[in-house]
Amino acid sequence: MTLPNLSIIGCGYLGKIVLKHFKKTSLFAHIYASYHHHKDQEVEVLANGYYQLSRAPSSFFDSDYIFIFISPRGNYKNYSSTISSILKLIPKGKRIILTSSSSVYPREPGVYCEKSPINPDKESSAFYLRDVENAVINFNEHSSVIRLTGLFDDQRHPARSLSKKGSVTQGRAPVNLIHTHDVPSFLENLLKEKKIYQEINLVSPIHPSKKDFYTKECQRLNLEVPKFEESGNDRIIKSDIVGVEIPFNFEFSNPRLLLSEDIST
Repeated sequence: MTLPNLSIIGCGYLGKIVLKHFKKTSLFAHIYASYHHHKDQEVEVLANGYYQLSRAPSSFFDSDYIFIFISPRGNYKNYSSTISSILKLIPKGKRIILTSSSSVYPREPGVYCEKSPINPDKESSAFYLRDVENAVINFNEHSSVIRLTGLFDDQRHPARSLSKKGSVTQGRAPVNLIHTHDVPSFLENLLKEKKIYQEINLVSPIHPSKKDFYTKECQRLNLEVPKFEESGNDRIIKSDIVGVEIPFNFEFSNPRLLLSEDIST
């Protein structure tokens, strides 16, 4: 049996972790990766081909699977335009998996799953996120959008920035997080599924309060614990697919249950 090829567009922090994960598997014959601003020798060694996207050969887009890990970086309109340009380079028969964000959902209190309606205000950041999602969903019937909630691990932990604040709002609000290590593991499970799911929320199924979670994490990481305001709305992101229709055992189903050592390397 001929193994498929994989191309990864956007080898930043998360893209590199995913690349390392799949290089350890036997799922692909070749893995190629792209970068944008600088060349990372570590990734170059890991990948069979490593290109600046604008200089990537046409064969880069001929891989059977194409992962897109590109962040808006605050400019959502430009992000939408960038993804649109990339999609024009990809043959219609390829399977695209794009990581999006749960911030596409409304900010109001509620429980939001894959079937929840998404109707963001025009020209808002969520509007452009949804525009990109629709472009991938409509690209072909076997492409998928993975909405990530807040990414965390010991190397890049939001507790470090929160600990520097004197006061943190929304202390009673539930957290919606996903550990970085769970992302590539879930992607591997997804690729083994025969059924195609075009919209998926990837989030830990347990949601401690912001105050509870970050107090424990600041203590664990030897950081100063900030003060938390006793406010917050119940906005929860959940998945009716992950761990339900697609088998998946979260390495960190409860964000509070972490190892004391740095596991992100």
